Amino acid sequence: MLRRILHGCYRIQRKSADLRVTNLPAASIMPNSRGLMTDVQRLRLQQKLKQTDKFSDEQLKSGLYLIFIRKEGQVLISRNKGQLAAANFEDLKSLFDELESKAVFVDVDKDSDRCRFAIEIPSISPEDLSKWEEKFSGKFVHLRQSLFLLKSEQSALVSQSRALFTWRRRRNFCPECGSATKPKAGFSHKVCPSCDTPQYPYTAPVGIALVENQEHSQVLLVRQPRHPPGMFSCLAGFVDAGESLEQNVGREVAEEVGLTTSKVEYIASQYWPYPAGRLMLGCIATVLPGTVDIDKEELEDASWFSPAQLHKAVTRAASFKPPPEGEIWLPPPGAIAHDLIKVWLSRHYTSSSKL
Repeated sequence: MLRRILHGCYRIQRKSADLRVTNLPAASIMPNSRGLMTDVQRLRLQQKLKQTDKFSDEQLKSGLYLIFIRKEGQVLISRNKGQLAAANFEDLKSLFDELESKAVFVDVDKDSDRCRFAIEIPSISPEDLSKWEEKFSGKFVHLRQSLFLLKSEQSALVSQSRALFTWRRRRNFCPECGSATKPKAGFSHKVCPSCDTPQYPYTAPVGIALVENQEHSQVLLVRQPRHPPGMFSCLAGFVDAGESLEQNVGREVAEEVGLTTSKVEYIASQYWPYPAGRLMLGCIATVLPGTVDIDKEELEDASWFSPAQLHKAVTRAASFKPPPEGEIWLPPPGAIAHDLIKVWLSRHYTSSSKL
């Protein structure tokens, strides 16, 4: 049994002088019912791996690799619905010679106890694209599209990988002394060799709110000029320095639609990698009676919708098809705005609700 526990990352980590299984409490090295690492064991190992200077050859060669294309903005998804395609080292090395130096550490795969990495290929010619897809039994799709095609855990890996790729390209010098920084293993963070200042991937908090009236009979959705025709969504804005989430939502509601917030209820969060790393903090905001007055520099329109209207639109959004002319289009499943609307509907929609 112990041999099984030390499989994959643990097996190879035992060979490292500074990362030993014995560093963990005895209770945390008990396997789960499948003989794999427990969640605590796996997460503690991930943290230790992020502190190393370099992954061993054995860690890299036994790893799983997610494949991204930078120029085309694509990721390879599996032919098995809802999953990312994962390549092994030998197959990928034959096509991408810089594999070891470019691999970004993502996590320890809970289904295999193997280290999982992501790589970003600069570009792949149309002639070679089909060869890659056939070799790894997958299909390249646009990154944004993949977030709505994959299961939630898998789409989170896409977000994490893209954020790390972007951060690796943009943050190469120390903000304190200007020296070139040195990456730790797998680009989990960088450290200045001159003054030891660490740099970690940056995440910007964003408040996103579904606005409701005090009677819970309608919600206010907004439309930005960049939205597809007919699409409405929730209000959102970056959290300013010193703001609480409640203050952020109240300010954004006032600025964008001219209403006063009486209550803010936190619901859930979602990491969103476009255009850069953002942590979307989802809320439901109750507003006082008033006249909607939109900020025309930010919004194109804002409108109140009933539970019945939203229920119809949510059902249609699950098909990922544009609505008929004159009907509203909501964000699809996988977007936190969609989830906020579903939470609100679960509380206030009944089959007798009127349009």
